[in-house]
Amino acid sequence: RRCVQETGINAEYMGIQAQSEMLGKFGKMASIYGRCFSSGRPFKVLGLQQVAIGNLTKDSLQKFWGDVMGLHKVHSFKSEKENVDEDVFEMGKGLGKVEVDLMAPLNPDKAPKVHIPPLNHIGLWIDDLPKCVEYLTSKGIKTVGGIRKGASGFDITFVHPKSSCGILLELVQAPKDVIEDFNKIQLPSIPVSYTHLTLPTSDLVQISVVAVSLKKKKI
Repeated sequence: RRCVQETGINAEYMGIQAQSEMLGKFGKMASIYGRCFSSGRPFKVLGLQQVAIGNLTKDSLQKFWGDVMGLHKVHSFKSEKENVDEDVFEMGKGLGKVEVDLMAPLNPDKAPKVHIPPLNHIGLWIDDLPKCVEYLTSKGIKTVGGIRKGASGFDITFVHPKSSCGILLELVQAPKDVIEDFNKIQLPSIPVSYTHLTLPTSDLVQISVVAVSLKKKKI
């Protein structure tokens, strides 16, 4: 009911089911327009780059993800500063290739504790990381540690969990080949032009009736 009131629709005039249906239609219209016209966001999220998993020791992680699940190891990484001993595994191909980073702390009594929580963080490919960080900062989103080289050699930074609903999020600068693969993907055609949306006649009639009714009631 609150959502209906915020859209300017009279909650007393429309039934609850009708309210929900109309809001659903308006939501679909907004989604279509959002995909067709630029939002001014100066970067794109291209896909999932990594899933980072922590444990007190890497042995059990390697046994499950390597021996049982069949992922192959690409390389290892150690950092005293980040308190991590890490093996990087991979799965998939092309734009669907995802790292699975298996991490153990060099010292479990020191921070950061890369084994807590076990699902430590996820990483996303970004087509323009500097512009992304600048944009996020302008929106009050807290990034951590600045842009620097990550375990796989790409420029990275992190979004603080307080800004990303409790999830530690790694942002990774996508290399040229990943960006090119993304740009080759054909998005589904959208039934929209610059002047109107193509909706079923029944939907247009229903929207028109509500609009006329609201106008008559001078809401």
